[in-house]
Amino acid sequence: MKPFAYCAAIRTLGRAGHKYLRLLQSLQAQTWPPLKILVYLADDCPPPPETLGCETLVRVPRGMVAQRALPYDEVTTPYLLLLDDDLYLPPRTVEMLAEAIQQHDGDAVAVDVFRNHELPWPLKVRSALTNWALPRPNDGWAFKLLANGSFTYNNHPPQGACPSQTAAGAASLWRTDVLRALHLAHECWLDRWGFAYGDDLLHFRKLTLNGGRLLVHYGARVEHLDAATSHSGSTASPQRLHLRAQMWFMLWWRAFYALPGLTAWQRVKAVSSFTARFAWNALLLLLIGMASLNMQALKCHLRGTLSGWREVHKPFFTALPSYRLPHALRHEGQPPHSTHAPHAAR
Repeated sequence: MKPFAYCAAIRTLGRAGHKYLRLLQSLQAQTWPPLKILVYLADDCPPPPETLGCETLVRVPRGMVAQRALPYDEVTTPYLLLLDDDLYLPPRTVEMLAEAIQQHDGDAVAVDVFRNHELPWPLKVRSALTNWALPRPNDGWAFKLLANGSFTYNNHPPQGACPSQTAAGAASLWRTDVLRALHLAHECWLDRWGFAYGDDLLHFRKLTLNGGRLLVHYGARVEHLDAATSHSGSTASPQRLHLRAQMWFMLWWRAFYALPGLTAWQRVKAVSSFTARFAWNALLLLLIGMASLNMQALKCHLRGTLSGWREVHKPFFTALPSYRLPHALRHEGQPPHSTHAPHAAR
């Protein structure tokens, strides 16, 4: 095992209360503790009253993307642990992530925080019907992306680390130089509406599209202390449903369709896949609307998608730098959709 030094970076609005305090305590209790604990607090929020006295507060612009797409000038270590503010990390979490990222020469390793494979079957069915999050047999990969922005997940994963094409971003360990090289600040457009739907997908897709190596670790049992919010989409407000449809279209356009170098067949495949998911969701919402005598959700879906089409043709969006970087990251020869996976790490 190579010498390992890292900093921890927490994104917060300062409102997580005891959950934030538990995170700080769990970081201190790691078998491999961080060199620094950096708390990136939105500049319009008061400091959290909970403190252990060992963390450094850094004021940054507010936003789910803006508070993560940073230069990290305060970071002096080769690795950086990115965290949300409502997690509990078992003592060996960082040790396991570090072993995996070094064993497989990875660029990032994320924790499988939401554990789709462990959901009760009714939630798996609902997730498949509404989000196209589909289970598949163990093939050595964690998550695989579809051309419409949805994903499939390993329904019987091993307990170690597997290569992946996307992940949840609540807890992930990165090579600092690779994170900086991604220029995630180019994706801060997602914060314009105050609801950054799909930010994790946008970040990890940018990593793997540009030759980076992503892993997902199934053995690090990080606890998401606000887990009840992860399946609350069915109770979203009409405005939230509208924004979700809009951002889904914009994310698909930027990360899957409007990429330089795509062949005509690849574009047809992306459009066909998106159209199929759009039509399925519309049909599902139509049936729900007929049963409830309320078509508001369907209207939000249609209007939100149309809004997304309009937004991607506005000057702010067309002026964005290319999502595909001019130069590939370290793993230039790695096919982004390879079917061959390394053995799981312990």
